[in-house]
Amino acid sequence: MRRLLARDYISIYQEDATRDDAILELAKLDFNLLQSLHHEELENITKWWKDLAPSKNLNFARDRLVECYFWIM
Repeated sequence: MRRLLARDYISIYQEDATRDDAILELAKLDFNLLQSLHHEELENITKWWKDLAPSKNLNFARDRLVECYFWIM
């Protein structure tokens, strides 16, 4: 979760006059890579959930995958 919070600090660091552009670029690339990883994991979990189809068998099941995914993290 700390790497997700880095997004808030990237814009602040970007405005700093003493910034190191290489570090800024690395931080942006790292954030984009992390975002891509989370997107891929959520795609896989969503496919698994749809194949499992608990709402067809269990009327009390809820589709709250993204919330559960971030809660686990």
